[in-house]
Amino acid sequence: MLQLVALRAFATVAILFCLAVVVLIEVIQAYFVELGLYQQIGLILTAATVLNIVLVAVFNYVWRFIWRCIPALNNHLFPDWNGTWDVKIHWQRVGRNGTVEAEGTVQAEAEIKQNLLKVSITLQSEKSRSETLSVVPKKHPESSRPELHYLYRAEPTAGYQHDNPAHDGAAILKPDLDSNDFLKGNYFTSRATLGHYEMTRPRATD
Repeated sequence: MLQLVALRAFATVAILFCLAVVVLIEVIQAYFVELGLYQQIGLILTAATVLNIVLVAVFNYVWRFIWRCIPALNNHLFPDWNGTWDVKIHWQRVGRNGTVEAEGTVQAEAEIKQNLLKVSITLQSEKSRSETLSVVPKKHPESSRPELHYLYRAEPTAGYQHDNPAHDGAAILKPDLDSNDFLKGNYFTSRATLGHYEMTRPRATD
């Protein structure tokens, strides 16, 4: 799924697309000989555009319907993590001598957007909002469990700029063994804070 299968899927689709165009050209030349060259080219471009629209729909929407009809794909390929998530962030600030200077928890909300080619995560709390720099879906080489390698940029919201400067962060998010509706993972940031996320999806969303 996603980058795990997207390259192979994209290559296969590209080959099939080229074959479809070749077949279309042959059909038009064989059965639409009465059309002029420009009309034949126009017909080919129209058909190719329709095929492109179909492929875009498959990559962005249709796959989710297939995943709902065949839930086993969430385990055998990759989970559908689209939706809104409740997030609890446990954080610590560590001093130069390695001692914990401050710690606490923050409630936030995240939105995961996912298709066959990419994933993005937007996270909003009272004091900041983070946007995706990179999300790379992977499967653990030994257990084959899915995980998200997540890099983000957090910007403070109005009124919290002084004690909450902009920073970059990284996390590895993994699902619970019993449910793909719970993600958790450790994180660290460029401002010497670290901790872990607990993300719960209240319900599946379209």
